[in-house]
Amino acid sequence: MDGEEGITLMGQMRDDRAEKAFHFYFLTELIERLEPKEQILIRMRFYTDYAQTEVAARLGVSQVQVSRMEKRILERLRGWSPASYV
Repeated sequence: MDGEEGITLMGQMRDDRAEKAFHFYFLTELIERLEPKEQILIRMRFYTDYAQTEVAARLGVSQVQVSRMEKRILERLRGWSPASYV
């Protein structure tokens, strides 16, 4: 396979739907590593677009706690991600 060392699956697919599916799967795998309460927070904030105050009310914590938890969770997710996704 001369001259094909730089070929990647994503490079060959170049389909927005495929790329979005890949990213969704990748993020789903990372989110599943979180504690259940953290998973709920992330899903409510970023998949259902709840405000921090709404998340706080549902989780029984303050909005400030949600903000701090969200920050810590996102830092951890970034740490688990390959450099190309940060």
